[in-house]
Order: sequence, then C-alpha cells, then structure tokens
Amino acid sequence: MKYQSTAKERISLSLTVYHGGFCMVKEVRRIGVQEEIDEICFTDIARGIEAGSVLAKGFNMLEQRSSQDLLNKSNLLEKYIGQEVAIRKHDTGEERKIRLLSIGDGLIGELQDTKEVVIDPKGELVVPPLPESFFDGPALVWKTAPGKMEDHIKVSYLAEGIEWQMNYIAEIKGTELQLMGWLEIRNDAGIDFIGAALKLMAGKVYRQPRTGDFSPELGVHESSVSRPSIEGYDFRDRHTYRIGQPVTLLNGQTTQIAFLEAHIDSFRTIYEVDKWSNRATIKMEFDNKKTNGLGVSLASGKVKLYSLDTDKELEFIGEDAIGSVTEGEAVSIRIGEAFNIRCNSYEKKRWMQEGVEYITYCYDLANGKEENVRIHIHHSMDEPIWTMESSSHDYEIRNAGNIMFIVRTAAKKEVPVEFTYRVDKR
Repeated sequence: MKYQSTAKERISLSLTVYHGGFCMVKEVRRIGVQEEIDEICFTDIARGIEAGSVLAKGFNMLEQRSSQDLLNKSNLLEKYIGQEVAIRKHDTGEERKIRLLSIGDGLIGELQDTKEVVIDPKGELVVPPLPESFFDGPALVWKTAPGKMEDHIKVSYLAEGIEWQMNYIAEIKGTELQLMGWLEIRNDAGIDFIGAALKLMAGKVYRQPRTGDFSPELGVHESSVSRPSIEGYDFRDRHTYRIGQPVTLLNGQTTQIAFLEAHIDSFRTIYEVDKWSNRATIKMEFDNKKTNGLGVSLASGKVKLYSLDTDKELEFIGEDAIGSVTEGEAVSIRIGEAFNIRCNSYEKKRWMQEGVEYITYCYDLANGKEENVRIHIHHSMDEPIWTMESSSHDYEIRNAGNIMFIVRTAAKKEVPVEFTYRVDKR
C-alpha cells in the first residue's frame, strides 16, 4: 500500500541552523498502519530541501524521488494539458467540455463536440481530481522493500532558506559597559518549524556550490522575541549554541532569542592612526574574561553601541562587525572617526649613503580634546627588510613590515613622532 506521512505523525523535530543560509532538519515520525507498505510519501518538508542529503532509517529504501510541486494555477493546469476539462457558465451553471491545449499565453482549448478552438473561454474552469502524484508542497517519495517496517521512521535532510546571525547591543555606563546579545533566525524555508529543538552552529562550514535553481521567496518579515536558556559548547572545531526549550520558527518570520546579558567591569577607548589617516579612528576594546564580567565564546555578529549624552539622553554612537571571539581574547569595536584628534604624516627625508638607503618619517599628532589620550600609530614599512636607526618614541615590532607606537598626548597639545630607519641596498 501507499502511505502518506505528514506532520501530524511527527514525534520529534530538531533543527540545526548554520551560517550560510541552510539548516539540517531531523524528524521522527510514527507509522500509523500495520499493513505492508511499498511506498511512502513524506510531505510537510522544507521547500529548499536537498534531495541528495536525505538520511532515512526505519525501513529499507529501494528508490527515492523528490517533488518540488507547489500548488498554484500554472503548475496545476500543466497537469491537465491534453486532458478533458469543463467550462462552467457563472449564470446558468451549464458546463461545456473542452480539451485543454495550452495555458502559456492565456487559455486555449478544443471543444469536444465541434472540435473548434476557443481562446480564453468565459466561465469557471473545472478540472478533474488532483493526480495522486501531485502534492500541494515539496515531498519525498520512497519505494520500499517488502518486509517488516518499524513503527517509527527517522529522517534528516539539509535545506536552504534559513539563516541566523548574532546581534549585540552595548551601552556605555560610566566606566562600565552593559552588553546584550540576541540570536536572530530568519525562516524562509517555506515551512513552519513548530516546537523544534534548536541548535545554532557558529563558524564556516565548507560546501560545494549547488546546481539547482532554488531561490527562497523573500517577503515582509514579522518578528518575535523569546528568552530561553542557552548552552554553548564546542563541537568539531566549531562553537554550537543549544537552545534550552522548544522554539517555533514560522515561515516568513524573524525570531529573536535573548542570548547574553553581561555587565563588563572595564573597557578602554583607543585612538588609532596610520600613514593614510587625517583623523584618528576610535575603537573600544574590552577583555572577554570572567574576571571582567564576561568570559564566554561570542559568535561573529554586528555590535551597536550607545552612550548617554550630557543631557542624560541615550544616543547611538557607532556600529561594527566583529569576528568570533573566544574566552580570554579581546573584543575590539570600531566606532568611527574622532572629530578632534588629527594626524598628519609624511616622509621627511630619504638619502643614500654607501649603498644604504635612509628614510626619515614623521607623524604630527594633535589632541583637541579636554582630556589626555593615548594614540596608537600603526606604521607599515614599504621595505621588507629594514633596521631602525633612531626614534623619538618607543615602538613595538608587530611583524616584519609593521611597527606600532603608543603615544600619550596631553589635552589640547600636539606631539611630533619622528623615526629613521635604513635599508641595505647592497
């Protein structure tokens, strides 16, 4: 017999969502009949299913085919081209039989009695019952081997059309920082995931390009917010977040889940310049440590930063994207450019002496703020091999081609930084 498995027979549903717009769906469904089954129609699945990813347990599969039919006027009528359908008049209810010839540019049919061809006949089109092979959504159809089947089946597959990201909101409160994190999941998979056990996997998973033409239909998204418990753990060199209670992800909606709320004890503001800067770039940094009120793995995401103005009104002051940050690392957020910290850099002098080239470079820093600041100069050398001859300030070699100065600059003061290095051309 043929058996149709729907979401009504679902025992459990699990969902793992990856970066890259896809997920892994894992279902357990009961088999509600005792008769021998030779074909299973597995319906109520995601529109972007990858048929080549299906794993099915609980029966012996001989053959699989997938159907992406969606119930709409066009693909429904295509099933009846060449077949007899009826045109029913609205006023009298009278029906006239035609053989459907084409639906491409309007409806074309052949009258059964006179063999005349009619174009866009007036009335209501009535078609025979839907073919057994036609489903009102995506489906998997399995031919099964004779024999005993278990009372439940386990099916998993990959599907496109669902994505997650991390959003952070940081609020500066004096010398402290309040950080909130939200997991955001967008479902465009063409199906509702009701009461799913949800995992979100951070990090890049390599995949081969798909050759199919699946493209999720994007629409206006509604949003919902929840606050379950979340457990983070490492799995196969990636960090995974397990949501502590079932989650419902409705198709066409964006769901936000509160992930993090931390009071960070200290942060630092850094001003950075390089040889192309006119004004300093503002960065805010804090240590991802338990001793600093945090100490958890943070997935890559966007950070929005807010601070109180002098009139005690909360204002937006910047936004940046951060990469994944493990416990113990520093989080660095680029806010924007400082209005009153300027930089002018230039090559002051270059000369040759006995096959050795000497280069003198200068940075003129100006702090227009009412407070002292530390300015980090990141200078990149144009030559791969060099030796420092003299410098007005201490510096740190970051790598072969980059050095960094940390310059303490008093309020309303200017500080010149000058250094000379040599390159052996012999």
